[in-house]
Amino acid sequence: MTKTSEKGGLGKFDISLKQCIRDDLPGLLRFIDDRLELVEILEPELHLAELRRDKLLVVRLFDQKMALNVEFQTDSDLTLPERLHGYACQTYVLHKLPTLGVVIHLRPRREPPISRFVWTVNQRLLWQYEFVSLLLSDHSAEEALATGSPLLAALSPLMQQASLETVKEAAQVIWRSERDADVKDRFLTGLTVFAGELAGLQEIQQAIAQAIMEHDLIREFKGYKNIVEQGLKEGLKEGLKEGLKEGLKEGLKEGRSSTLRHLFERRLGRPLSEGEQAALVEKIEALGANVVSDVVLDTSEPEQLQAWLLAP
Repeated sequence: MTKTSEKGGLGKFDISLKQCIRDDLPGLLRFIDDRLELVEILEPELHLAELRRDKLLVVRLFDQKMALNVEFQTDSDLTLPERLHGYACQTYVLHKLPTLGVVIHLRPRREPPISRFVWTVNQRLLWQYEFVSLLLSDHSAEEALATGSPLLAALSPLMQQASLETVKEAAQVIWRSERDADVKDRFLTGLTVFAGELAGLQEIQQAIAQAIMEHDLIREFKGYKNIVEQGLKEGLKEGLKEGLKEGLKEGLKEGRSSTLRHLFERRLGRPLSEGEQAALVEKIEALGANVVSDVVLDTSEPEQLQAWLLAP
């Protein structure tokens, strides 16, 4: 279905990106080509699972059924064209479907992106496979927000003319979408991660919090516990009354702590114990929220993350 290339250097984007795509597949299809129609989702065959573990997306374009293979990258990966070609060949053998290959580049590139695989012998063309290369930096953040897609809203900080104002508008789009609170929470977590290209964690959280207060969304704010339930609800109300003084400061402090606790719990797959919560607070105070955020997002194994958290 979709894959994040290890050689493409996605790092901290990986988990949030997969979660957001899973929760808003129509938004992904709309971004690639609004004429794409989802037909079905198939479990991967054993041979295909060696190339990727995701499910197989079958889409329709101009009455033609085809498989859709999407990869995301931040940096160049010279092995990507050959890999896309190999996946397309195996998909055709197993399912008799052509494959629409799509590469979405999350960061700007200095050189034009590659869009085809060419096989030549003695300078003679024997085989060619073309795929689509899309750059988020070529797309307007404003237009992405106008679609109402929570996925595109979360990704909008990586698009043209993005700013902290974009982050505020993206938070509004996400919370006005018809999604469960937990799903909205995941999109807001993704927004926080992707907006890290624009500003620091505190500025991002403040922008999201201001968007909530300005549009009176606090009443329906049941998700994103990392901001509201741990202090921003009362902290921001008092902060606005007092000129965003001590209330906002305390709200953001609690927001940072609960944001990271939320990320730890998602990576570990369970709630943190009281001892682990206390250890997390000590880590934040000693190292700073940005350092702790990088650790939780860059550590791939839950056991390593737990060991780091409990280490003195």
